[in-house]
Amino acid sequence: MVASAQSANRNLKSIIIVAAGSSSRMGGKVRKPYLKLRGKPILTWTVSSLSKVAGLQQIIIVTRPEDRKLAAAAVKLAEGSDGILVASYET
Repeated sequence: MVASAQSANRNLKSIIIVAAGSSSRMGGKVRKPYLKLRGKPILTWTVSSLSKVAGLQQIIIVTRPEDRKLAAAAVKLAEGSDGILVASYET
């Protein structure tokens, strides 16, 4: 799921990518954001596409704590991935 948000600064355009699901309905051992599509994780393709959006200044990825390294590695493969924040959550 992808949701857009604006920070308190009305001129800062941000997008939040929620990559924290369990993928339980799909089954398998690899969660959907990290499945390979044409040799790259789906999250990589998502970040590459979104980094080309005109006016977008910030991309934030929210993931499970245990997937934080996977998310960071996927982001590193993306074009235009400088300055992307990968955050995890605790329940």
